[in-house]
Amino acid sequence: DWSSDVCSSDLFPSHDRLASIEGMGVNRPYVLALGNMYPHKNQGVLLEALKECEDMPQLQLVFAGRYDAFGEKVKKTAERLGVSERVRFIHAPTDGEIHALITHASLLAHPARIEGFGIPPLEAALLKAPIAVSDIPIFHETLKESAQFVPAEDPSAWAAVMKHAVEAPEAWNTLIVSAARQAKRYNWEECAKEMKEVYLAHAFPRL
Repeated sequence: DWSSDVCSSDLFPSHDRLASIEGMGVNRPYVLALGNMYPHKNQGVLLEALKECEDMPQLQLVFAGRYDAFGEKVKKTAERLGVSERVRFIHAPTDGEIHALITHASLLAHPARIEGFGIPPLEAALLKAPIAVSDIPIFHETLKESAQFVPAEDPSAWAAVMKHAVEAPEAWNTLIVSAARQAKRYNWEECAKEMKEVYLAHAFPRL
């Protein structure tokens, strides 16, 4: 996951906000998957979902993150499914490129099977992008009811959500506003304060 301060008032450096999606070979509409491509991130389900979106040949799926051996496996899966021409890989995107990709995405999709916290959905929330995440406990904790929850292993369900995000973007407005409000609850100062209280409580327990 990304290590940026998800609750900074200046999420991405202003000098790096000029990146264009066209310059990255990306065209709208597209679904964005942000982060590494380890197996537990479950990116294959998005490729299967893309294959089910055959009635939307213009729809792209963009993977933005470190492209390594795991990324190569995702690429081979795309080739096997016959959707490679509709898939883009953005290796090690800059803050400005991430900002542009999130801002113009029809949907930020995060289908992880397991997750420790999940920063990409919160980054997308602050930039007011529609969010769909796997239906696992951590996302219910961090996002509450501010995202579309999808069964992690159900390509058809992901395909339906992807299509809906493209065809009816206005239907996501309530979730987008709620998600932005929820994301602002997280900040490093509060985190540090709570961690300090935990450490002090354990280092100097009350007698």
